[in-house]
Amino acid sequence: MLKYFAHHESGHAVAMVKLGIPIERMSLEKFEEGGHGGVKPVAGGCADYYKHAVAYAAGPLAGDHYIDTAEAASVAEEDTFATDRLYHETGSGSDWDRAKKCAEHAGKTLLNARRAAADLIVANWSAIRAVAEEFDRSEILTGAEVEEIVSRFN
Repeated sequence: MLKYFAHHESGHAVAMVKLGIPIERMSLEKFEEGGHGGVKPVAGGCADYYKHAVAYAAGPLAGDHYIDTAEAASVAEEDTFATDRLYHETGSGSDWDRAKKCAEHAGKTLLNARRAAADLIVANWSAIRAVAEEFDRSEILTGAEVEEIVSRFN
C-alpha cells in the first residue's frame, strides 16, 4: 500500500475518533462505483457538518505531514516516495471539496476547518502513525480497531 494513502486515510480516521464521528471501517475496497477505499463513517452517526469538514480536511493534511517528515527517506524508498507524491497530487481534491461544502453548511469557512484539522494532526501524529502502520499491514480495520489504537495515545 502507498504510505501516503495509509497516512492520509489514518488522518481522516483519527480525526473522526477524536471528533466523535463513529467509523464503520477503513478499507482498500471501493465503497462506491468509481471511488476508492478509505474511511467509511457509520450511517447517521454524526450530523455535525463542521466536524465532518475537519475530518475531511485531516486526510490531505496528514498526508502532507507524512510527506514533510519523509523528506529524509532513504534512497531505497525513493520510488515508493515518488509514487506517494503522485497519489498526493491527484487524490485529495474531493476531500477539499467535501470539507468546503460541510464547513459552509455549518456556517464556517474551509480555512476554519483546515486550521482545526492541522491542530488535530499535530496533536495526534503518533496515533496517526500507529493507525497508518496497522492499516498498511492489514488493509482493513474496523472502527473498534481504530478506536483501540487511538486510545493508546490518549
